[in-house]
Amino acid sequence: MKKRNAKVWRTLCLLFVTLFMLLLVSRCHDAKAAATAPKPAVTVLMYHHILPQAQAGRFAGNSIVTYAEEFEKQLDFLADNGYVTVTPAQVEAFFYDEKPLPKKAVLLTFDDGYLSNAAVAYPLLKKRGMKATVFLVTGHLGDAGQTFSPSLVQMADEDTIKNTSDVFTYACHTNDLHTICGGTSALCAADEDTRAADLAQCRAALASIPNACETAFAYPYGAYNDKVKASVKQAGIRLAFRASEGVVTADSDPLALPRYPVDTSVGFSRFCHYFGENG
Repeated sequence: MKKRNAKVWRTLCLLFVTLFMLLLVSRCHDAKAAATAPKPAVTVLMYHHILPQAQAGRFAGNSIVTYAEEFEKQLDFLADNGYVTVTPAQVEAFFYDEKPLPKKAVLLTFDDGYLSNAAVAYPLLKKRGMKATVFLVTGHLGDAGQTFSPSLVQMADEDTIKNTSDVFTYACHTNDLHTICGGTSALCAADEDTRAADLAQCRAALASIPNACETAFAYPYGAYNDKVKASVKQAGIRLAFRASEGVVTADSDPLALPRYPVDTSVGFSRFCHYFGENG
């Protein structure tokens, strides 16, 4: 019996040592993997239309709407946790000139150019000393002198764009190819010459806007393919953003950068999770 108990004890000891060694090797492997994994360079957020919840009306719960109250809470989270808003020019310099970004860099982007960006988001950003980028559909600008109305879909006009360029960098979102054609993005459906002409028009329209960035672009609906990427690159664009989630690292393709979408469906916990934080 004593021999049997000794044998069992030795077996248990051997099993314990084996498990300990496996755990140690596993932790070393995880630590090595963490050390060599690409670290996030910048977190990119994608917004569209910003409205006070009480005034959202028929747009309540719309997939392109973020409530102003939630937007303000998100900005406070960024400020309280030491995040620094950056510009497309800084991200471009990071990828092409190896210039460092702030440790907690975040790029706030708005697609399409809704007037609500200026009327609602602009003062909230300016109050906190934050910067953001608006990707404009330059052929769809609004009428001059319009008054913002939450019940309408309004696009920013030239004067509004110029008057908010101290906070917003304005960039490309096509001139007139932000539509659906044959079930796909018009940008993808267009031939090479049409794409080239549209991108040239979009860049030219930005030339008169203070603080514009003609080398940054957002794919309409996030849709692109190799031909579209080639056209974008040929047009002189150096940063292009899609609409799908993901982390931007030094290894990311600068012409297919991911963004985290933010709308009414994104709760605060999920928003914090985009940054690896707990809400």
